Amino acid sequence: MKIMMWLPVMFAGLAAVAAADITGRVTDADTGGGLAGVIVSNCAEAAVTDAAGAYVLPRHADTRFVTVVTPADRSAETFFQRVTVDSDTSYDFKLQRRPKFDSFCFVQMSDTEAEGSPVVMDCFDRIRRFARNCGAAFVIHTGDIHTTEDMRMHAASVNRRGFGLPVYHVLGNHDLKSEGRGEAFYEDTLGPIYYAFEEGNVLFVILPKYLDGDMAPGFTETDVAKYLHNLMALVPETRPVVFVSHYPEILAADGVAGAGTPYPTDLKKWNLKGWIYGHTHYSRVASLPFGLKTWSSCISTKGGGSGEAASYRYYHVAADGTLSSRVVPMFVEKLLDVRISPAADGGGYTVAAAAGDSSTLITGLEMIATGTDGESERLAMTRRGPWLWTAVYPFEPERSYTVEVVATLNSGETIRKTVPFPAPISRTASLELERIAWFPGHVHWGAPAFGDGMIFAGINDDDDGTNSGIAALDAATGRLRWKLPVAAGIRNSVCYDAGTVYAADTDSNLYAVEAETGILRWKSSPGPVLFDHKNSNGIVLADGILYGGFGRYLRAVEAATGRELWRSALSQWDPSTDPPQVIDGKLIISNSGHGWILAALDAATGSLVWKLELDRYHFQVRTSRLADGNLLMVSSARSAIVEPETGRMIAATSEELGGDELLSMSASAPLVGDGLIYVGVDWEGVGAFDFQSLRRRWTSVETAGVPGVSRLATQVYSRLEKIVESAPLLLGSRLLFAGMDGVLYECSAADGVLEGRLDLGVPVSASPLVAAGRVYLVDYAGRVFIFKLRGDLTAAGDFRLK
Repeated sequence: MKIMMWLPVMFAGLAAVAAADITGRVTDADTGGGLAGVIVSNCAEAAVTDAAGAYVLPRHADTRFVTVVTPADRSAETFFQRVTVDSDTSYDFKLQRRPKFDSFCFVQMSDTEAEGSPVVMDCFDRIRRFARNCGAAFVIHTGDIHTTEDMRMHAASVNRRGFGLPVYHVLGNHDLKSEGRGEAFYEDTLGPIYYAFEEGNVLFVILPKYLDGDMAPGFTETDVAKYLHNLMALVPETRPVVFVSHYPEILAADGVAGAGTPYPTDLKKWNLKGWIYGHTHYSRVASLPFGLKTWSSCISTKGGGSGEAASYRYYHVAADGTLSSRVVPMFVEKLLDVRISPAADGGGYTVAAAAGDSSTLITGLEMIATGTDGESERLAMTRRGPWLWTAVYPFEPERSYTVEVVATLNSGETIRKTVPFPAPISRTASLELERIAWFPGHVHWGAPAFGDGMIFAGINDDDDGTNSGIAALDAATGRLRWKLPVAAGIRNSVCYDAGTVYAADTDSNLYAVEAETGILRWKSSPGPVLFDHKNSNGIVLADGILYGGFGRYLRAVEAATGRELWRSALSQWDPSTDPPQVIDGKLIISNSGHGWILAALDAATGSLVWKLELDRYHFQVRTSRLADGNLLMVSSARSAIVEPETGRMIAATSEELGGDELLSMSASAPLVGDGLIYVGVDWEGVGAFDFQSLRRRWTSVETAGVPGVSRLATQVYSRLEKIVESAPLLLGSRLLFAGMDGVLYECSAADGVLEGRLDLGVPVSASPLVAAGRVYLVDYAGRVFIFKLRGDLTAAGDFRLK
């Protein structure tokens, strides 16, 4: 039974009004008539207007705002008023009638931080144009504007006037800037930290973050729980509800909000449609144990955790309140790249196009093939992933064609790209393009695995999670053999052994799949997983035991059966893109963020053997096993050669950051060969470092000016730099690496002198696979470039690709 926390307001009428109460009316802006049934709140209690549009709310010493829950068919010049010391003030709201749309869309941005730069203003302009192009009902910023100057800028321009539609804000932990009451400046500049509004058939409820603030807040979990409890007491249980916060810290695994306060609210009683948040710097979609679907957004203006691309989210809301979403990467300017496979497969040649834009949605692609006789044929292309569109066309190899691909945008614009068939041969001194295939979705990090004449990869779907899976391609023809849907996205390498493919998803579920058929052999679930979980670390298989999962969900299971052997008790702050390793009976795992950076667990029991602490923030910890049995560790804050038995650093960079030492926050896995360490380095492409001193010999930017500026912002807290996220590869005396600028480079491994390049058209974050005399490289769209090795080349060096 619902408890009405302010029942006198609803039933006693104005005769019960106390002298210090807050009173007012909600009226029709045109007629002045009262509007009944509208919820009004003092950010603690809530009331419903009577037949005359009147309401009464208690006034407390800390009451600062009165807010109105604007109905979906009404708009208000402002949905809040500041409470004054004058007890005679009437807080009235005049609501203008507007059309109500059962289905609609909106845009979420988050964690924008440091917004005074021209780059960030460009990001806001892209979001503004996107929102207008898709007809968004509103834009919402889910917290961490960060500085007082940025808050002033938001108040001045990131609003209805600047965007041409309502813009809502959410209090994040880095928005708590004031002494004594952390939220004071935010409230003075942007308004209340608790409120709600209606759009379509959905009620949106906005809640603030109360933990981990830059300054201590003047409110507690109990205050948040009280507001939520009293508001929801007035909401019909059939009403679709979406919660929005910087982080859902008030929510427990059983669906109860504020469980440890006097105001617990079992949210399962309502028609919950989703919880939207930011804070984690990840784009992630997950379903909680009680069925609530959650979406998080990455930093919208720079790279996020574990190499997440700067992005924002687009949501479509159906008439019943059901949400669907797409991640929109930032800094993409009308991208359209078209490739035709040099080799036919079955019914024709694969045409694979990558299309994307940060200001619009791509609504469709069409290809027009025109022969030398002038005859043309049109063919609609099929969307396979966020960027990927494909078609198969029966080109006649002895004839020449002009192929035009037209991408249609929801702005009404088009993008056009024309390519010839047959295309010029793509080759370097080491590689020659054999064919182009595709995985059915986005391959995030890591390298594909090879076995039984197939290549295998994990598919990561951060849009709605419905396309996540494990897929297999024929290694020779590139044809899709099978795809198995999984519960959550797969962000890192899968592995193959003896007819079975193994994988771990972002919820730390572990999978074993029959390689030949794609039939699930077993699935190991970690139990209830909440929104704070985000596994990107990958897996390792050793001596019949599979190790995988993140933090307290890291566990060892029998590879044959999936039976759990042990589970870790070690907490992790943030995942990296580094898979665990087993060395001499020890499981070596890394930790990004702060606290410990590297740890060893007993591989048989899971008990802690040693832990390497680092008292500063460190990002993208990556490791490689060396030929002498020691371990190379690379991170943004310190790099070292570590003795696996004890955790002792045999050699290490200094405590001072900068200079020519080996430091990097790229996701690129380090490669060791010929006395040098090759790895992607911050803003300088690929670097070569002396194995003994860990000091720089050369970088590709210094020696060759490559790569170019990235087409996506993936490096932690960085924007468009000259970045390599993929692992480099040694082929004979040459080093190959793919940049986030969409180009594959070949240079001298000794001195970095550039020897060749192939334009791939799209950034590459996944690492290469070398197998069966071929190199397989997957781009950000999911296209697979299959190269044959030229001459008698073989891959060299300790290049444990991730």
